[in-house]
Amino acid sequence: MNKIKCNYIFNLKINYYFLRVVVLSIIFLFLYGCNSEDAFNDNIIENKKVLVNIQILPVKNITLGVSDLKIAKGGYQAFVAIGFYSDDSSENISDEVFWSSAFSEIATITEIGIAKGLDVGITSIKAIKDGVISNELSLVVTAAVLESIQITPATVSLAKGNRQQYTAMGFYSDETSRELTQEVSWRSRDTSTATISEAGLAIGVGVGNSTITAVKDGVMSNDGLLTVTAAALESIQITPAVVSLAKGNSQQYTALGFYSDETSRELTQEVSWRSRDTSTATISEAGLAIGVGVGNSTITAVKDGVMSNDARLTVTAAALESIQITPAVVSLAKGNSQQYTAMGFYSDETSRELTQEVSWRSRDTSTATISEAGLAIGVGVGNSTITAVKDGVMSNDARLTVTAAALESIQITPAVVSLAKGNSQQYTAMGFYSDETSRELTQEVSWRSRDTSTATISEVGLVVGVGVGNSTITAVKDGVMSNDGRLTVTTAALESIQITPAVVSLAKGNSQQYTAMGFYSDETSRELTQEVSWRSRDTSIATISEVGLVVGVGVGNSTITAVKDGVVSNDGRLTVTTAALESIQITPAMVSLAKGNSQQYTAMGFYSDETSRELTQEVSWRSRDTSIATISEVGLVVGVGVGNSTITAVKGGVMSNDGRLTVTTAALESIQITPAVVSLAKGNSQQYTAMGFYSDETSRELTQEVSWRSRDTSIATISEAGLVVGVGVGNSTITAVKDGVMSNDGRLTVTTAALESIQIIPAVVSLAKGNSQQYTAMGFYSDETSRELTQEVSWRSRDTSIATISEVGLVVGVGVGNSTITAVKDGVVSNDGRLTVTTAALESIQITPAMVSLAKGNSQQYTAMGFYSDETSRELTQEVSWRSRDTSIATISEVGLVVGVGVGNSTITAVKDGVVSNRANLIVSEAVLESIIISPINASIIKGSILQHAATGIYSDGASQDLTREVSWRSSDTSIATISEAGVAVGVDVGSSTITAVKDGVMSNDGRLTVIAISEPVNYFLSVKPKDSVIFVGGEQQFEAELVYDDDSRESLPNSRVLWNSSAVNIATITNLGRVKGIVDGGTRIKATLVDNVNVWGETTLSVINVQSLFSYTINVFGSNTLNIGDKSGLTVNGLYSLSNGGFVDLTYSSVWTSSNPSVIRMEGPIMHAVSSGSVIITATYEGRVSSGEFIVR
Repeated sequence: MNKIKCNYIFNLKINYYFLRVVVLSIIFLFLYGCNSEDAFNDNIIENKKVLVNIQILPVKNITLGVSDLKIAKGGYQAFVAIGFYSDDSSENISDEVFWSSAFSEIATITEIGIAKGLDVGITSIKAIKDGVISNELSLVVTAAVLESIQITPATVSLAKGNRQQYTAMGFYSDETSRELTQEVSWRSRDTSTATISEAGLAIGVGVGNSTITAVKDGVMSNDGLLTVTAAALESIQITPAVVSLAKGNSQQYTALGFYSDETSRELTQEVSWRSRDTSTATISEAGLAIGVGVGNSTITAVKDGVMSNDARLTVTAAALESIQITPAVVSLAKGNSQQYTAMGFYSDETSRELTQEVSWRSRDTSTATISEAGLAIGVGVGNSTITAVKDGVMSNDARLTVTAAALESIQITPAVVSLAKGNSQQYTAMGFYSDETSRELTQEVSWRSRDTSTATISEVGLVVGVGVGNSTITAVKDGVMSNDGRLTVTTAALESIQITPAVVSLAKGNSQQYTAMGFYSDETSRELTQEVSWRSRDTSIATISEVGLVVGVGVGNSTITAVKDGVVSNDGRLTVTTAALESIQITPAMVSLAKGNSQQYTAMGFYSDETSRELTQEVSWRSRDTSIATISEVGLVVGVGVGNSTITAVKGGVMSNDGRLTVTTAALESIQITPAVVSLAKGNSQQYTAMGFYSDETSRELTQEVSWRSRDTSIATISEAGLVVGVGVGNSTITAVKDGVMSNDGRLTVTTAALESIQIIPAVVSLAKGNSQQYTAMGFYSDETSRELTQEVSWRSRDTSIATISEVGLVVGVGVGNSTITAVKDGVVSNDGRLTVTTAALESIQITPAMVSLAKGNSQQYTAMGFYSDETSRELTQEVSWRSRDTSIATISEVGLVVGVGVGNSTITAVKDGVVSNRANLIVSEAVLESIIISPINASIIKGSILQHAATGIYSDGASQDLTREVSWRSSDTSIATISEAGVAVGVDVGSSTITAVKDGVMSNDGRLTVIAISEPVNYFLSVKPKDSVIFVGGEQQFEAELVYDDDSRESLPNSRVLWNSSAVNIATITNLGRVKGIVDGGTRIKATLVDNVNVWGETTLSVINVQSLFSYTINVFGSNTLNIGDKSGLTVNGLYSLSNGGFVDLTYSSVWTSSNPSVIRMEGPIMHAVSSGSVIITATYEGRVSSGEFIVR
């Protein structure tokens, strides 16, 4: 086995001086390694030597720093510990001492002496072994330094006038990064093509290419390739934005295009015009819109996928062109009226009646006036002209002649008369004229009685009752008939009463029959004895019955009279003498009485002298059953309950005979109907109530029992239940009859039909803010007719901050919430229309940019702007659903980030709530070079030797390609090293140079090349472990390097003495500490080069595989599971990744290690530190796989 690997090439001839240098170098290295005067004495072996002193020294920095004892935050500093022994020998004991940092929050130090800066500050480093403490060295940690700058996007295609925001990300020595966009100095290579602001905003100013870079603290970013194309159309503005157009009329629209370079030009003839609702409006290719139906539409224009603003177009009803009023010629009596009709003729050749909408005018208002509804009234004799106006359109002239006032009606009074047969009544006639004047016509009219056998009337209106019955009195003049005068002729009226005998002398207790003769107004007479009311002036002397029988009840004188209908008879003089009472006779002996009625009882005393006299006022009256009848002290019985009772009278111990009394149910005496006077709209109804009044002074409702009558059923009808309905305009009389009892008259006037309710539709509306809704009002009248009132009602919105409504019922949502819509006319309020205004509805979506040219693998952020029904707009980028027409060309994320995945064209759109955006055209070109990685990153060569560099290109689509022979190689200092077109570097002189590669404006990372003097031959080689390992993508592996000497002794090398490289950094990267991380599937070679002698190096292979291949995961324990307090022991964990060939992968450094009880065993990565006695479970975890084992500390 060849133990010494020398990769250098000698280009210089060996001579004396060269050999001299080699010998001196060997001596120097040997002395430095041993630090002993006996370094050349290999035979001196001490069996016992004691460590007496430790000296720690810094070695060359691994990462950026100012000096050996000053490192940047995140940087590393290696220390070496030299032990000095009692035998004057010295050794490198760096891996045997315990290293410590005074302030571990500023810097930590590993077991092998590598310090890492964690925070800005100063700490001290020392080492301890066997109780011996080294010297202390101060270590200064400065702020992290900037190592590289990455600007994005790397490739941009931009329309002239458009802008692109660049972002600069700085990567620091402490592996942190932060945005530096506002801190770097931005540069554009060609400012005639593109300029860039201090904040990184690039603007395309000319068609062509430029390169964008950023610089800070001498660190140059990668190149950003910027292509500026011709100015792109960004937006289209159409005018006018809002139009109200009469149906059939037209409107010319204009489209103005605005371009990315802030120029604009008219595109009216180039855009595609669209009308959202072609049933409302159509639009030609040249932008001429024509209203074809009443309603709303939206006009838009499109060109190259760019959608214009929405132009709101409202098509109203056709425009009024002329008005025709009829009748054209009218002759009208003063005071009379004439209804005019106005007919409107419109631009769309339709016509409709406008009577209620026009403004009516009379040229001479002293002759005629006209109402808002077109009703003309003659107010003076003469001529006038009637016209109508609406929306500035004047009607034809209508000629109106007003003649003298005409007699319109005659009113005779009194309207209702009740007259006794033979009596007379004077009537009066009043004439009412068309001009609302009136005068008495009693002497001018012709009087008529419908039934002259009942009543006659003279020429001057004096009526005489000639027969019992009813007649109607009317008056006529000039063909005008008066109202009917209702005349009832009753029987002849009583004028006087004569009673006989005129003088009577009567023994007390005896009786005398009187007779009453009545004399009437028609000169007839008849006996009224049974009808009059008899009276005795002194009832203590004599009483008289209802039938005129007088009884002497006390000694003395009295006067007898009879009364009927207010007529009092002559006086009958009565003298009563004394007599002894023997018996009492009460009369009547038998009575049948309606409940509530009364009956006068008479008590007659019969005396010992066989005389008798009335004792009615003297006896004590009794009723056996007072719940049936009560009787007063004067013998007046009143029926109070239905049933039988016995009436008796007592005086001086003498009991009368029994008077048998039967009380029947109360008798109906009168009927009262209500209401007495009613005014009712035609079609409406009125419930009448009939109340019966009975003999017992009670009353009850008889509405359902009476027979209802309407005198004029053409005016009003009435049901059996008293519900009257107006069926014609005029007057009627309502009466009710029961058991022959007639009610009072109810006067009923039926007027024209009244508006009863208003129904608005729709009843429930949900409306987006900014949208409108037409309401319709339908009026329902008392005669069950209906008509539309939309233009006549007063519209109201309860909350005008939510919705407003116009005079014609068009509601517009102005705020989110609820409101109630109502309509009012003549005091009648409609039903409530419930209106909910929701948030404004999305009407259109505009995505930008409209045109993009993108390299394959690159991305472009799209923005979606939503335009709403309330004319507001907001960004919807995070809310829309993004779509790419051809996902083999480009894919787009949920947040609008498009990525070119194939070469070709695609169209990007966005959708939300069914609204589709404009189309954005996307062109994906071939992938472009974004970065170049050269290797090795750090290398040393001997002066005069060569080193092959490799350049790998990383493209926008993630692909990589070997560009070693395509890039332009550069050396920053050609006096130190030169590099060929093929990437072969040649060491020219001792020193350092920076190697870079450039292609298409893309600059690679820096490769540090150190040229050293020729080294001496060595007796060792460098070994890298583990050998031929495998890790997973994303996993890590720690590599170590050691020197293997010819005698098979080994020396572990700290990372400060090794340069680590990966042959394929796109597959796996390796840090200066030898820690590898897998990037993608593949293989690479890990190489370690000795810093002191670059001719000494070692390498191994590394395979990176997918974690899905992992079949098992197991912790490996070397030795016993039992530790002693203070022990340290390392663990490993392997994964089986192929059952077929038994392949293993070392996952030790890729796993997370935990202890179930850190107070017993504390873990530092895979290293166990036994702290105290006990047992714990140590667990390793990797990508969801878990392995554990139990360990005991004694």
